[in-house]
Order: sequence, then C-alpha cells, then structure tokens
Amino acid sequence: MKILLRVILSVVAFMAASGMTYIAIQRWTAVKPVNSSTHRQDTLEGVPGLTEGEIISLPQLTALTGETVNLGALRQQRVLCVFVSSRCPGCIRDVDLWRELTEESGKRGVAFYLIGVGDELADIEKFSSAYSLQELPILFDSTHKVGPHLKVGFLPQYILFKRNGEVVHRWDGIRNYDKRTGSEQLAEFFQPHD
Repeated sequence: MKILLRVILSVVAFMAASGMTYIAIQRWTAVKPVNSSTHRQDTLEGVPGLTEGEIISLPQLTALTGETVNLGALRQQRVLCVFVSSRCPGCIRDVDLWRELTEESGKRGVAFYLIGVGDELADIEKFSSAYSLQELPILFDSTHKVGPHLKVGFLPQYILFKRNGEVVHRWDGIRNYDKRTGSEQLAEFFQPHD
C-alpha cells in the first residue's frame, strides 16, 4: 500500500512540475508587442466584420515609404489587405506568411498591403524595424478611421477586395502558416471565392 501511495504521489508531483514548466515556457517565449506611447481604439470589438459581397469605399492611405496609395484606384483587379497593430502580440506569428503573400500576390496580379490600425506612425515604424518588415508594403492610417470604416474587429484580419470595394472573402485571426505546407495555405487567399 505504501508503495502504491508513493507511486501516486510521484506521478502527481511530476504532473504538477510539468504543468508549471509548460506555463513558464509559454510566458517566457510569448511574443511581446512593441511598446506604444499612445493607444487608440481603431477596431470595433464585438462587431461583426465585413461580409462577402458587401461593397465599401476603399481608403487612401500613406505608405511607410511616404507615397500615397488609393486602394480603390489600383491597376490590379483585387487587393488583399492584412490589418495589424504593433500591440497585437499574435500578429507577428504571421510574418512568414506576409512575406510569402507579398511574393505570391505579385505573381498572381493581386495588390497586397499590411495596414497598421490603432498606431501612431512611430509605433508602426518600430514594429516594422523590430521584425524586419521594411521590405513589405505597409500602409499607415493617420486618421485612425480605417479600422471602424472597414469594420475591423479582430487582429490580424485578412480581407480580399475587388477593386470596386466588394468584399471577396475575409479571414480573422492568426493563420498559423507552415512553410512545409505553405502552397495550400497560400492558395486559399487566391482561389476564386465568388
């Protein structure tokens, strides 16, 4: 009986230690957002986002390079927008996907942009620098109105638009991109949804 009790106590102690170790590792390795000096609420939490077929006017935004980009006047027939924030700790998990989407969208004739919402310009620049995103097409919303206008309620949020502003498809949340099976995941963004 004493041996059985010792075995049970050993198993319980092992499970407790394993659980605490797992929690500690999760906290230590969690992606931390870039610190922001100011915070703006530019998303509509709890509000349903845009739906397929909905038509909305696409905004004109400023790229980190300084140029102005009118999303509704692009030569491409479709534009894929990813809405992110420097304070979104999970967003950075999709960096590899963003790089692949930049390349793949060019091959497929789709315009691709990352759009910072809720950040000041300095925050987006720090975010871009901290995660080596300078080669990606990043747009900045200086008016802090694009998130509410496009009903962005979850970050990251991916929306594929037609040039006329019609929503082709929307994806909410982290995509958990895996380079080994990446072609299937990339195809999801470019297959016909209409």
